Amino acid sequence: MRTAVKLTSRYAWEHLLQQYPVGGVLDRRRRDPRRHTARGKARLIYRNGQETSAQTGKVLNVSAGGILLQLPERVRTGRLVVLRLALGENRAILVGRVIHCTPAADGFKIGVELLFDDSRA
Repeated sequence: MRTAVKLTSRYAWEHLLQQYPVGGVLDRRRRDPRRHTARGKARLIYRNGQETSAQTGKVLNVSAGGILLQLPERVRTGRLVVLRLALGENRAILVGRVIHCTPAADGFKIGVELLFDDSRA
């Protein structure tokens, strides 16, 4: 029997972000230019054909609309993912879509756009 997982709401995510300083370069092209310098661990879970795959990596930065991760393996752009985050003592479970995956020195930098179901406010 599977147990239900409670996803982090947009409100709870934005409240959590207020605990971290804003840093990084501001880019006027972004919807939310405020990138927070939160550091932590992430577990990215996704379907890979008929199987469920998972990777564990580092959180590089976060914003109200997305997260930048460093992971050991490539993840296909457009793939829907579940994120389990540990940012210090804070925990969050989020759903998102991979919007970019670029090679980096220690694996890949993965940009994830967060998807919130605002109908469940």
